[in-house]
Amino acid sequence: MKKIFRALGRPFKPFVNIPTFLGWKELKSSYQNLSGMTKAAITPVQKEAAVQESFEEAKARLGLSEQDLINKRKEFLKMSVFYLVMAVGLFIYLIYLLFTGVFLGVFVAAVLVFVALAFAYREHFWYVQMSQRTLGLTFKDWRNYTFSRGNK
Repeated sequence: MKKIFRALGRPFKPFVNIPTFLGWKELKSSYQNLSGMTKAAITPVQKEAAVQESFEEAKARLGLSEQDLINKRKEFLKMSVFYLVMAVGLFIYLIYLLFTGVFLGVFVAAVLVFVALAFAYREHFWYVQMSQRTLGLTFKDWRNYTFSRGNK
């Protein structure tokens, strides 16, 4: 690659340093960083043995009282509803932006809707764990608790 730059750069060498002008070092380091991140993303991670802890053990370890648990549970539910309301509001704003033709704004609003929904899910998941008084629930457990009327 350097030979090509040298051959093309000879007539312009007195005026412009072509590899520097093109940012050859930056391009090379960006490629190396991207390839390193790609390798790290596709390499399987060895799971370490997780410490299995019951809800009561965690409660004792953290020194939480029953009133603390009730307050935390209420807080998780309130935050979950707050994030859900934000997601609905952002979605309405997204529809408005779509009709006004601000497509970059639509993209940003869509990302914000997904972030708000992720936060709402996280808070509600913690609420469900505290309601069931168990740790390590799965998505399926959360879904069953949330959407089936018999479990509440």
